[in-house]
Amino acid sequence: MDENDPVLSQQTQVVSRLVDHYSKVTVITGRVGEYQKHSNLTVIDSNWVVGKNFANALRFLYKATPFLIRRRPQVIFSHMTEVQSFLVSLFSYMLNIKHFLWYAHKTKSFYLQWNHLLLDGIITSTPGSCPIISPKIHAIGQAVDINQFPFRNLSNLRLEKLVHIGRFDRSKNASLIINEVEIARKRFPELSLTLIGAPSNSEEKKYSEVATINSTNAVLDGWLNFRSSVPRREAPKILGGNDIFIHGYQGSLDKTLIEATLVGLPVVTINLEYQAEFGAWGSEDESRNSLAKQIEYLKSLTLEKLVSELKTRRGIAVEKHSLEKWIEKLIAVLN
Repeated sequence: MDENDPVLSQQTQVVSRLVDHYSKVTVITGRVGEYQKHSNLTVIDSNWVVGKNFANALRFLYKATPFLIRRRPQVIFSHMTEVQSFLVSLFSYMLNIKHFLWYAHKTKSFYLQWNHLLLDGIITSTPGSCPIISPKIHAIGQAVDINQFPFRNLSNLRLEKLVHIGRFDRSKNASLIINEVEIARKRFPELSLTLIGAPSNSEEKKYSEVATINSTNAVLDGWLNFRSSVPRREAPKILGGNDIFIHGYQGSLDKTLIEATLVGLPVVTINLEYQAEFGAWGSEDESRNSLAKQIEYLKSLTLEKLVSELKTRRGIAVEKHSLEKWIEKLIAVLN
């Protein structure tokens, strides 16, 4: 519950919408920062500390179980918290409290399998964003506040400045992104790349350090730039100041892809979930699986054709992934 968190600030947006649909909302969260207060909202801090698994579990159960037993909530919505959902799953099952988990990852973890067994349902963004196929799976899109990501003026789109915003983790394939841009620069030397994000833990930090060292020449040449993570509220400005959003994650549908599409950036990605929703740049399989070839295809389009396609893609994003419609679909599932 922190509006300034670079990755999870959207959780405060979800809570601010849910309070309009329930007489009382209680949030048990891992960390408390800035968030919008509401008269029918109570926030409980479990003080979840990365790496302190046993202590975390005890603190969380100490805060959660008395609440569940005494208050018997109408429904539990576990938002991006498969472990915490697992910890209280037996209680919610035995107390006959409806319990749903938001899960949008390709990994079929132990916690997900257990939750799928005991919970009433798993909510995800797209059918391919959850590794389980079951009547219990509900695909409701991503939740993006479209008002924060206005469609920009594309009359001067130059297709030179590429940007990626996301965790600097192995799964995000920063090394692949850098290599593909380097390949594209052989034909289009005007291309530059900015990678924005920080590793999520100490293990991923080792990967980011190696990737950074291996890219020293590109940094010295001036076409590659690394930046640490930024508050999510800065994302619209950053996206609006670049020409192409590039992305190498092959798992679920990342929220940043929707945000970039809303702003009007061409999204170059090998993510199959995004391609299924919006299409890819280029029709051949080779193009769909190559970031460099997608950049080449983009460069071949007329501005008129490119702008028309970007407007179409924004329309899809608004229709399928707006926060308002996401909340409507979520409430329908929870109730």
